[in-house]
Amino acid sequence: MRVLHFPALVGGNPPALARTEREIGLDSTCVADVPTEYGWNGDKTLCPNGAGHVRRAVARLAASRRYRGSYDVIHFNFGQTALNRFGLGLDIPSWKRTGATVFMTFQGSDVRPESILSPESARTLRGRVSESFRKKYVHNVTKWCDHMFCLN
Repeated sequence: MRVLHFPALVGGNPPALARTEREIGLDSTCVADVPTEYGWNGDKTLCPNGAGHVRRAVARLAASRRYRGSYDVIHFNFGQTALNRFGLGLDIPSWKRTGATVFMTFQGSDVRPESILSPESARTLRGRVSESFRKKYVHNVTKWCDHMFCLN
């Protein structure tokens, strides 16, 4: 079974999952748009640290096209997909059409209600995305994903 963890490395979970899946015999790869400052890097990195949003979006889209159809399982992390880091997950159906099983993991502030965000999180880009937008996103993703996880 071929598994792709893509595109975020939040908390080091995706590279750790890929490594453990390889230990049990799965062909698992972790691809990230940028490396982390914490050393949780995936098997492949698309852009260097400091790459702007446009460069990262283009790299994600190119990787999505390159990898689509090559994996049995796609596991999106931190509520992000290839098409748009803060989008509506509109690329998920294209992965489904290839026969892939789609997982999504939310890791905290990507879906946490604004009313309980810390002041630090509220200042992040995720924190500035409206709560109604996040609710709409989760609703869409719920329709399209086969399995979902929420951490933290």
